[in-house]
Amino acid sequence: HITTNNGWNRVVIGPLKGKENASNMIERLKMAGHANCIRLAARG
Repeated sequence: HITTNNGWNRVVIGPLKGKENASNMIERLKMAGHANCIRLAARG
């Protein structure tokens, strides 16, 4: 899911099972050149 606002793109990836899997995905994205990744827990 991708949304754009004020020049920023928000990309939602998941659901991923557990913090470790999410952290691994962020590292993979950073290694691919996407330096501004953050992890947010889904509410619900």
